[in-house]
Amino acid sequence: MKKLTLIVMAVIAILVACQKESQQAQNVTGKTTTGSLNQTLDTKQLSGGAGVHMGSSGSSAAGDNYIVLKTVPLLAGQFLAVGTVTVANDDLYVYVSYNITLPVWKISELHLYLGDSTEIPANNSGNPIPGQFPNKITFKKTKVSSYTFAFPREDVGECFSVAAHCVVSGGGSETAWGQGSLFPNANQWGMFFNVCTTPVGPPKG
Repeated sequence: MKKLTLIVMAVIAILVACQKESQQAQNVTGKTTTGSLNQTLDTKQLSGGAGVHMGSSGSSAAGDNYIVLKTVPLLAGQFLAVGTVTVANDDLYVYVSYNITLPVWKISELHLYLGDSTEIPANNSGNPIPGQFPNKITFKKTKVSSYTFAFPREDVGECFSVAAHCVVSGGGSETAWGQGSLFPNANQWGMFFNVCTTPVGPPKG
């Protein structure tokens, strides 16, 4: 009887541990991919995960010097600037960083397209479909104030378009886009902007 009790207790302990691991795994779902190629990157190694913020220059998540190419406002509900979207590159990677700067507001979902503007997922009316963007993350439990995606430069090309969408919450829930050009012929709001990479020289000093 004593052995049976020990076995039952061991089984319960294993089940509880598995449940905790499952809950932790569901905390952040989604993927970080290399543009339209859908090749999964190592999020921890390349994107730096949540909390990455890029200045005008410095050390990238991959360890090399980087240059900021463009920073645009992140507009929620079309008019409220809740943060920024920054695109940078180093010798190996292109980085797209979402950063919330307005207090209280947080990111719950990210949808990012990087590539040819004519291939941005859209419906027959020309409205963009963020849920079909190849790079997407959903933060189910803990919302974040910043996040950075990384793309190998060889997969991106010299010039490209960026459609940076997210869902933010603070004074309510709003959809947000990195400010740029409106999608032509669309009857719903959405934006994209164009960027060209820059060669990175040796560190100053």
